[in-house]
Amino acid sequence: MNEHAYSTTAPLSLTGNLVRLIREKPITDADLDQAAFFTLDAVANILAGRNSDPGRILLDWWCATAPSNVAPEPGRMAFLMAALCHILETDDLHRASVAHPGCVVVPAAWTLAAKRGMRGKALLTAILHGFEAMTRVGMAVGAAHYRIWHNTATCGPFGAAMAAGNLLALTDEAAMNALGNAGSQSSGLWQFLDTGAMTKHLHGGIRLYRPAGNTGGRQGIFPGHMPRRRPPGRDARFERTVATDADVNQTVAVLPAHTSGNRCG
Repeated sequence: MNEHAYSTTAPLSLTGNLVRLIREKPITDADLDQAAFFTLDAVANILAGRNSDPGRILLDWWCATAPSNVAPEPGRMAFLMAALCHILETDDLHRASVAHPGCVVVPAAWTLAAKRGMRGKALLTAILHGFEAMTRVGMAVGAAHYRIWHNTATCGPFGAAMAAGNLLALTDEAAMNALGNAGSQSSGLWQFLDTGAMTKHLHGGIRLYRPAGNTGGRQGIFPGHMPRRRPPGRDARFERTVATDADVNQTVAVLPAHTSGNRCG
């Protein structure tokens, strides 16, 4: 009997089946060795990322905004670690999903495990669960997704949530809900390729940090704060967000008075 059993007998959703598959999959000593290797790889990339222009900007932000005499917030620390990890692009790559799971999952699991006093096998198991969730979602989204979206950013939240759910001992149902919440925050465009913006490395961690206590606030506050150090975002390039039936001209169109003058509500 699964100790994380669902409280309902209704048919499982695709997300529910993913949670069950991952949690019921046996973990061998060889798997734990691989998880340890990937963890060390992430740590090495975090340390190396500090000695770069984007790394120095991140560390400057950290020093300028960190509360004094207070232990770092896990989400904030996870964001810093994740962003540093992905700067040099030498972190792990899962080719089938075209994603870098280490820069998302390891910081999320590491910081939460540290706060809860967990280590060793518990940490490595959470990392394995996170890797599996992130890469399976990455393999599922398809090649068309990758043409617009950065898989590390869009699939990463699923891995971080799965790892956290393991460390928090969530039931399968609660873990399924966590993945649902993670999916609602999934985003990350390739726009930086057009401009050379220092944005890509932020994708690993932006989902892990919530300074405003809500999704919308988080998404705007951090990007708005960073240009005070040096502009990393540049042009938003909405052209890369479009679907096949999109009309990008609507973003700058002159609207009729009755439309532009109306308020929401």
